[in-house]
Amino acid sequence: MRQSKDRIGKNNLYENENEEESIEEKRQKVGVYTLTYPSRLVNKGDNEFAVRAGDTQNVDKAVENPVLEEGTLERSGTDMAKEMTRLIESQRAFSYALKNGTDIG
Repeated sequence: MRQSKDRIGKNNLYENENEEESIEEKRQKVGVYTLTYPSRLVNKGDNEFAVRAGDTQNVDKAVENPVLEEGTLERSGTDMAKEMTRLIESQRAFSYALKNGTDIG
């Protein structure tokens, strides 16, 4: 860790002369991994997943030079127009089944 000179500033608080350098030193590194078969993961709850016991083909591999962008949104692979159409169709089918007393399943 690099040393920098601190001095006492207003309100007797220490101020770092090399503030940018200090912020860079405090950043944590995040490991980014990919799996051979991500669909085989087991949901453990609370947004946690694990490799299924005995699955020797699902190997994790560190991503080289990953890019993490702060303040950006992840894009979904969902076509919103298609999903809204399917929702409306489902609602209409359900409503029709209720009016006619037919079996939905």
